[in-house]
Amino acid sequence: MPLESAQPIPAQTLPPLRRQRRWLRVSGLLLLALLLVVGFAVAFRTTELVWKYHQGQISLADLDGTAPTTSVITTMAERRARAETTDDPFLGNPDAPIVIVEFADFNCPYCQKSAAVMRQVAAKFPRDVKIIFRDFPVLDTITSPLAAMAGECAAEQGQGMFWSFHDLLYANQSNISNEKLTTLAAAAGLNTGLWQSCLASQRYQAEVRDDLQAGIDLGVTGTPTFFVNGEVVTGHQPFESWVKAITALRARD
Repeated sequence: MPLESAQPIPAQTLPPLRRQRRWLRVSGLLLLALLLVVGFAVAFRTTELVWKYHQGQISLADLDGTAPTTSVITTMAERRARAETTDDPFLGNPDAPIVIVEFADFNCPYCQKSAAVMRQVAAKFPRDVKIIFRDFPVLDTITSPLAAMAGECAAEQGQGMFWSFHDLLYANQSNISNEKLTTLAAAAGLNTGLWQSCLASQRYQAEVRDDLQAGIDLGVTGTPTFFVNGEVVTGHQPFESWVKAITALRARD
């Protein structure tokens, strides 16, 4: 006796549980497809923003949706006004005729080299030079801003505390993490309780963003970048070059 060919059971005649399972499978596949599309879109947009951030085309504010400020720096007076600050850490004479502003990233190996040179410059020209440190955290979108805010929190406890912490950060720049930063804060002699509270509050986030935006306004595209009485000097320079340049500026005055 020939077997009768099996006929598909219409969906409407399926038991309720089987219909529910089929619907859940279809819904799950549709949801997965939607998540993949959204995920690829977000990843593409994030990659685009990070690339522009590293290129100096946008500020840190863009990465969290806050519109950046814009400015066009055209004159020496404007450059000095935008670069030179009174609320950032500095070395040397606060009333010095020669003001060096450094835009730096604690993740930058060339900034690490320049940090030691700036110490030498400040020691050789204690009356002639003021060296201002400003943040330009572009090399890593997580640890660079974190280290910058950690430095600001150290500065809250005094200039000396900042520079001790600054030196330790550069000496340990291959391992910037919350745990390591806390260890370095203690080694620098900071009140770690106050420092941790400051860092957790992120109250210097706006300050770090302003430094970054100032650098972008001034045309900074990499670290370290210096402004010497408004004149730009890019990249790490040996101590001898700084001595020659500062000596020439002193003779000019």
